[in-house]
Amino acid sequence: LSGSLEVNGSACNLGSLNSYEIIIDASNPQIKSKNSYKYIEEAKGFIECINNKLLSCKKYILFSSISVYNDNEQLITAKTRTSPYDQYGISKVMKEEWLEDYWGMGNLENFAILRPTGILGIGMGYTFINHLCTEMKKNKDVYIHSKDSLFNGIVDIESINKIVSSIIYENKYKNTKLVLASYRPITLGSIVVQIGRRLGSSSCINYDAKFRKPYIVCDDCL
Repeated sequence: LSGSLEVNGSACNLGSLNSYEIIIDASNPQIKSKNSYKYIEEAKGFIECINNKLLSCKKYILFSSISVYNDNEQLITAKTRTSPYDQYGISKVMKEEWLEDYWGMGNLENFAILRPTGILGIGMGYTFINHLCTEMKKNKDVYIHSKDSLFNGIVDIESINKIVSSIIYENKYKNTKLVLASYRPITLGSIVVQIGRRLGSSSCINYDAKFRKPYIVCDDCL
């Protein structure tokens, strides 16, 4: 079976089907910060629509976010509890909790929750690396926490595609949550140097501990 799902607030078009082989839920509404409360409305609307139709499927892949964790977390492990710090993160936790409950009621055969860090790819919007590249292309000064701070909060789109394919075709990662990040953390200093060389940038690099220290994702939840 094939079809498409569309949601706009509480208005929902789920098509004529009640059952799907696979649902890949990558909904990510583009909402301005002043209207951040709408993230919650979108999540509630989507959940209500699917609940009302009692939609069923064999596999449900939910793209959540690293934003389900507290902004002050510096080490994310398999035991780190969700504690979202903004409306976007709250909406993602809502959908995660709903999905587990919906599966528990027998409406899904299995699910996978993916929590990407910064996604690296063309047109992927704001990420830490994207911001650095944009500033250094313009030869602007950049500011980061420290030269030796470790960072692995990035995942490229091809790696995500491979993970999704393994869920669909190889039945991997059943009923689990994965944080998507790089396996090997590297220092911020090394990242900036590599970007600068690649871009031929003359940006001045400023290290100051008052700027946010990056988090590290442990490999027990990758």
